[in-house]
Amino acid sequence: MIEEAQRAADLAALAEQEKQVNEEALAKIAEAKQLVADGKLEEGSVLAAEAARLDPSSDEAQTLAVKWASD
Repeated sequence: MIEEAQRAADLAALAEQEKQVNEEALAKIAEAKQLVADGKLEEGSVLAAEAARLDPSSDEAQTLAVKWASD
Protein backbone atom coordinates (compact mmCIF):
# COMPACT_ATOMS: atom_id res chain seq x y z
CA MET A 1 0.00 0.00 0.00
CA ILE A 2 2.78 2.43 0.86
CA GLU A 3 4.59 1.55 -2.36
CA GLU A 4 1.45 2.31 -4.37
CA ALA A 5 1.08 5.67 -2.66
CA GLN A 6 4.73 6.49 -3.34
CA ARG A 7 4.36 5.44 -6.97
CA ALA A 8 1.27 7.65 -7.33
CA ALA A 9 3.13 10.58 -5.75
CA ASP A 10 6.10 10.00 -8.07
CA LEU A 11 3.83 9.91 -11.11
CA ALA A 12 2.08 13.11 -10.01
CA ALA A 13 5.43 14.85 -9.53
CA LEU A 14 6.61 13.65 -12.93
CA ALA A 15 3.41 14.87 -14.59
CA GLU A 16 3.80 18.28 -12.94
CA GLN A 17 7.42 18.52 -14.08
CA GLU A 18 6.41 17.57 -17.62
CA LYS A 19 3.69 20.22 -17.57
CA GLN A 20 6.17 22.89 -16.46
CA VAL A 21 8.64 21.93 -19.18
CA ASN A 22 5.86 22.04 -21.78
CA GLU A 23 4.72 25.48 -20.58
CA GLU A 24 8.31 26.76 -20.68
CA ALA A 25 8.72 25.43 -24.22
CA LEU A 26 5.45 27.06 -25.30
CA ALA A 27 6.58 30.37 -23.82
CA LYS A 28 9.88 30.13 -25.70
CA ILE A 29 8.04 29.39 -28.95
CA ALA A 30 5.78 32.41 -28.46
CA GLU A 31 8.77 34.64 -27.74
CA ALA A 32 10.66 33.18 -30.71
CA LYS A 33 7.74 33.95 -33.03
CA GLN A 34 7.65 37.55 -31.79
CA LEU A 35 11.39 37.94 -32.29
CA VAL A 36 11.17 36.63 -35.84
CA ALA A 37 8.21 38.91 -36.54
CA ASP A 38 10.36 41.80 -35.29
CA GLY A 39 13.09 40.85 -37.75
CA LYS A 40 15.32 39.14 -35.20
CA LEU A 41 15.62 35.77 -36.94
CA GLU A 42 18.83 34.65 -35.24
CA GLU A 43 17.48 35.26 -31.73
CA GLY A 44 14.18 33.61 -32.61
CA SER A 45 15.98 30.63 -34.08
CA VAL A 46 17.98 30.17 -30.88
CA LEU A 47 14.81 30.25 -28.75
CA ALA A 48 13.01 27.84 -31.06
CA ALA A 49 15.95 25.44 -30.76
CA GLU A 50 15.83 25.74 -26.96
CA ALA A 51 12.09 25.00 -27.03
CA ALA A 52 12.72 21.97 -29.26
CA ARG A 53 15.31 20.66 -26.79
CA LEU A 54 12.98 21.24 -23.86
CA ASP A 55 10.04 19.51 -25.51
CA PRO A 56 11.18 17.09 -28.21
CA SER A 57 7.57 16.01 -28.72
CA SER A 58 6.55 19.50 -29.87
CA ASP A 59 6.15 19.36 -33.63
CA GLU A 60 5.85 23.13 -33.78
CA ALA A 61 9.11 23.71 -31.90
CA GLN A 62 10.93 21.15 -34.02
CA THR A 63 9.57 22.58 -37.27
CA LEU A 64 10.33 26.19 -36.42
CA ALA A 65 13.82 25.39 -35.14
CA VAL A 66 14.71 23.62 -38.38
CA LYS A 67 13.00 26.21 -40.61
CA TRP A 68 14.57 29.24 -38.98
CA ALA A 69 18.01 27.62 -38.71
CA SER A 70 18.02 27.16 -42.47
CA ASP A 71 16.69 30.65 -43.34
